[in-house]
Amino acid sequence: METKRFVSSMWVVVCLLSPAPLWAADNDGDGVDDAVDVCCETPPDIEVDEEGRPVGDLDRDCDVDLDDFSGFQNSVTGPLTAGCCSDDECDDVDSCTEDSCAVDTGTCLFTPVVNCGVSCDVGGACPVELTCDVPVAGAISSATETDSLCLCVFEGDRLRIAVSESAGSGANFNPNWRLLDAAGDPAPTCGLFTTTVAVDCGPLTAAGNPYRLEVEDGARNDVGSYSAYFHRLPATVACEGA
Repeated sequence: METKRFVSSMWVVVCLLSPAPLWAADNDGDGVDDAVDVCCETPPDIEVDEEGRPVGDLDRDCDVDLDDFSGFQNSVTGPLTAGCCSDDECDDVDSCTEDSCAVDTGTCLFTPVVNCGVSCDVGGACPVELTCDVPVAGAISSATETDSLCLCVFEGDRLRIAVSESAGSGANFNPNWRLLDAAGDPAPTCGLFTTTVAVDCGPLTAAGNPYRLEVEDGARNDVGSYSAYFHRLPATVACEGA
């Protein structure tokens, strides 16, 4: 009996990289028969599709390399790794941060709330407390007397402090003042006695609370009355519009 063979004039090579031995149905062990495997030298433990091509092989070169990942990275939007998609997913249970999600990167952002958590109790530090933008009337009844008025600041505060003479004071009375922190150290820009009516002080640190405004007669040779007040300059904590 004569055996007839069909001979094609053109061979179609299915395995693109190297021919598999005739006795091996799956040369690279990826589970895809060499007859249809377009990537027949896939490294071990690489996930492949039904054609034997590594999953993620965007440039179709039969591997998953940095070039492939770069192509993937530049062709998609949104987070590339598991992250956040909404502000609700970024709650850090801290009332002093504003929690939000940057959806373009999938990253949680925690922005500190200005002056959150700052507390100050004047308590027994001195008999009179100054509050923002509320003038306080005082009097020096002895030429050698020094009055103390206490106030609290926020972190980084800049204050405008004013001390001015009131009607009915002695002819030689000239109120002199300075600002000290709780430890008795001079406060920045306002720690030395001055007769200037209004001075901008700071920035001040909350660690210095409560601050003490000391008022006395400049020459310590007369008595009189005065008015003292302060207000905050930064818009975030100002006690009046600026």
